[in-house]
Amino acid sequence: MHKPTFIAGLAVGYLLGTRAGRERYEQIRKASHAIVQAPAVQSAARAATHAAGSATHTAAHALAEKIGHRPHRAGDHPAHSTEAAVSGLADLATIRA
Repeated sequence: MHKPTFIAGLAVGYLLGTRAGRERYEQIRKASHAIVQAPAVQSAARAATHAAGSATHTAAHALAEKIGHRPHRAGDHPAHSTEAAVSGLADLATIRA
């Protein structure tokens, strides 16, 4: 989802820059940077990141339960690659949350 948005942003930025001239482009770029750096936008981005991490964590544990494996703990030895993959997802979600 981030890559298409990024590419679209590049295309729009390029078109605006070439059509409106460099000065107008810089004005638009500065305004967009100010919006992205706004505290409300930063707060929303953090909330979205946290929600995504929580959803990943929940999904990883649900998948682990569905296939009959528990998340990897220190000292455990995963039986096969599926368990290792699920454990990796759960561990990643825990780290990001």
